[in-house]
Amino acid sequence: MTFDEYAAYLAMGVDGIWATTLGGVRMLVGVETYRLAAATFRAGADGDVTAASYLGREGGGFMGSARMPATTNSGKQQEALLVRLGMAGMRVAVCPVWGELSITDIYTDSASGQQHLSLHYLVGDVAAVHADAYQRIKIRLAA
Repeated sequence: MTFDEYAAYLAMGVDGIWATTLGGVRMLVGVETYRLAAATFRAGADGDVTAASYLGREGGGFMGSARMPATTNSGKQQEALLVRLGMAGMRVAVCPVWGELSITDIYTDSASGQQHLSLHYLVGDVAAVHADAYQRIKIRLAA
């Protein structure tokens, strides 16, 4: 992978609907992809820059996660997720949270001056409101 190939993957996310600039595209990649991007440099007027730092700065974010699928084809490809962030006031996904319940226990360990606090939330599933704002891609890690 070259620096320019990483930049092209980010540019692929600009669709003119949910992302009109590179700043409207976020990439979630596997750890192997992130490590390679962090080791891929381009010389510039201000010094060397890695593909990972460029994508994070120019894009809406570039993050690595161990929860992404493992590499395929003997380590030559890894799936990634392009997320188009949407327009102001519009959400491409939601995760509902209903209320909060807190319980304060002032009796247990009261001799030592400690209070125990329990918090409970009811959280719903993440729902993609606009599925076309998401795109699964395969990034080539090696020839």
